[in-house]
Amino acid sequence: MTNAHYHGRPRADLQHGRSKQKRSDCPLVTLALTLDAAGFPCRSEILPGNVSEPATLAEAISRLGRLLGDGPRPTVVMDAGLSTAETIAWRLHTADGESELCLWSAERQAKDDAILAKQRARFEEELQALHAGLTKKGCTKRYDKVVERLGRLKERYKRVAGQYELRVERAPAASGRSKRRQPALARAVRWQRNSQHARNTARSNAYILPASRRVR
Repeated sequence: MTNAHYHGRPRADLQHGRSKQKRSDCPLVTLALTLDAAGFPCRSEILPGNVSEPATLAEAISRLGRLLGDGPRPTVVMDAGLSTAETIAWRLHTADGESELCLWSAERQAKDDAILAKQRARFEEELQALHAGLTKKGCTKRYDKVVERLGRLKERYKRVAGQYELRVERAPAASGRSKRRQPALARAVRWQRNSQHARNTARSNAYILPASRRVR
């Protein structure tokens, strides 16, 4: 099932909704397809543009069952967008078993590993620059500002930031009294790779999909 923005004569089944093409200025129309084992369409239908896959799954399977007649029951494999609590409950009620399919590709793994390695390298370079700036003139040294900059780095590199233990060490307070209280300063930015780093490296491009039939 996919949707597309629509230009043309008005239709009753046009609706505004979440556009996969990021077009909020146009109404949408949804195309639903049933494919055979070779990937060729064997049945199609035009639906309103604001329908969702979870809301139409039960009806689609029922129609497919009528189309197949006494043939084999369809196997349903669901991605994250389709695996809502309602569809899982409906599938478990109607299915004679279930499996979890692990999909993995060596080529995609290598590509994803390269992307992750580049992001980690850039993230660590930024951390090193933030740490080195604590001893350079004109660079941020206030503890609260360093923590703020570290937070922005974590947001920018959020795909890999969770693979690190990060902390900002506070510098000892200056001795003696002063007329004005000085703001706390940072002494160091520390980081260390955690267990999530190795886990993501081992299977950074694997997907687990629930299926409505036991795989033997």
